[in-house]
Amino acid sequence: MPIRPKNAPKPGRPKGYSSLDEGIAKVFGKTAKASRLKAGMSQEALALETGIERSYISRLERGVSQPTLLALLKLAKETLIYPG
Repeated sequence: MPIRPKNAPKPGRPKGYSSLDEGIAKVFGKTAKASRLKAGMSQEALALETGIERSYISRLERGVSQPTLLALLKLAKETLIYPG
């Protein structure tokens, strides 16, 4: 088992920091919802097609969560959301 030096930085995110960027989350949510509606899909239908929980899709669309890379790819495949 490796010994960690006393002055080594602590692993993980520093206290008070968040990986959620609210601005990005809100913009993504609006884009995701518009793309889903344009594709004529309900949240439930999108959940069934992607294997993503409907409640997670709802959180993404409301901008309170950011998607994982896997979720982003699944959503893009079903609704033609392309990042960039």
